[in-house]
Amino acid sequence: MEKISDIPQLLHDTSLLSIEVDEPLRSACFWFKCLRRNVDGSDLDDTIVELRVTSVERIAAYYDAESVSQRFSELPDIQLLALDGLKQLEVDNPQCAVAIDSHDEYFNLETAGRVDWLLGEPPVDSSMPTEQCLFVTIDTRHHRKSNVRSSLMIQGASVEPWAGGVPLSIHEWGLQYSAWWKGWEQHWAANESAESEDESKEEGRFIPAGADETAVLSFEPPAKPPFLVSSSDVDGALLEPIRDYLEGIIARDWSRVARALPDLDVDMASRARELETQFLGHDFGRWVYQRQLDTAWKERYQACVTLRGVEFVGPLEGEPAEANETVVSYGLRRLRDRWVIRTFCQGWPAFGSAPESASAKPWLDEWVSTTT
Repeated sequence: MEKISDIPQLLHDTSLLSIEVDEPLRSACFWFKCLRRNVDGSDLDDTIVELRVTSVERIAAYYDAESVSQRFSELPDIQLLALDGLKQLEVDNPQCAVAIDSHDEYFNLETAGRVDWLLGEPPVDSSMPTEQCLFVTIDTRHHRKSNVRSSLMIQGASVEPWAGGVPLSIHEWGLQYSAWWKGWEQHWAANESAESEDESKEEGRFIPAGADETAVLSFEPPAKPPFLVSSSDVDGALLEPIRDYLEGIIARDWSRVARALPDLDVDMASRARELETQFLGHDFGRWVYQRQLDTAWKERYQACVTLRGVEFVGPLEGEPAEANETVVSYGLRRLRDRWVIRTFCQGWPAFGSAPESASAKPWLDEWVSTTT
């Protein structure tokens, strides 16, 4: 790891501790508690890394509802960030998110529920500045409807990592990060079960990742239309990316899925390959078929469509296939002349829990023969 663009990866599972903005010196500093260890495997006395942004020109604060289905305009009074408050702000947030020079995150800023330019003016052409931009989401708590996600964009001449009061090379930081994970692997290899872990060690607070089972890619989902939702009660443009997403997954048309669920930091071909790996990997074996519109709203650059249908789960580990009613809320944003999916939230109501429920959803009957 050698590049500034590697820093967000090195901040995996980090905690943001504090922020300090010095307006006269045109600097901004962020302190993170990081996963770092000496290359020889011994513990570091101080794992904190400071990111310094120099020659700061712009600072923007932007806000969104944490819940996909929550209109930002209907949130109660929210606590806004102010430049004076950033002179020294204690955060201590273990769920922060960091991006550098990210067009995808700048799109989140442009389409946020609220944007305040705390320092400097927004770019005239609305494009991301050519100088380095650090994006830090400082509030990513539970997805309750009343919660707000607060983020900062700081544009300056450079983003520099420091540790212990001296510059920290990204290469050295990468070696320390790798050493921490090597120690983590050794820790879990020495513990046959979670019950025997030593929770006083930092590694004991991280659950080891299990290996994904090999997917049986020859399995075909039911040959049913994945999207049969009327647009009579909703702007049809809001349904287009959802249709492309669901139909593209069934057809394994990854370019179509990439257009519906883009990542603006990579080209469409690269995004299509990412999605192919995802859906033919750990996400393989589950398919959603949408049949009914529950709710929809649209305001400015944001929208949400909640649909009801069936999630079909293929036979796994000798278990029979299942078809369960599901409800999915799709969070959409306006990308130039079209809507795209940014996130979604899925839930599972009681399947056929009452006679009136079944009679109101005749499309559930078509799945009975699928799983018997």
